[in-house]
Amino acid sequence: MSDSVKKYYELVEEGKIDPSQSIEHKREQEIFSLFARAAKAGKAGEVELRAKEVMEEFGSTSLLLGLQIAVDELLVDGE
Repeated sequence: MSDSVKKYYELVEEGKIDPSQSIEHKREQEIFSLFARAAKAGKAGEVELRAKEVMEEFGSTSLLLGLQIAVDELLVDGE
């Protein structure tokens, strides 16, 4: 068994990874969480626009990455 497979099973046993959730599901949940955080701070529109700019700037198609950067830039901790 490879080291990465062993590590995966260790993380499952420790409860740090839920094997029943797909990667796509986790990604969707993170995107919803970031949008909710932006909406709660009253900056959903700004975050959406900045995420699009970030995606274009870095030539990325990853909405999650764009949102993560936009939220980090525009929202102060605790918002």
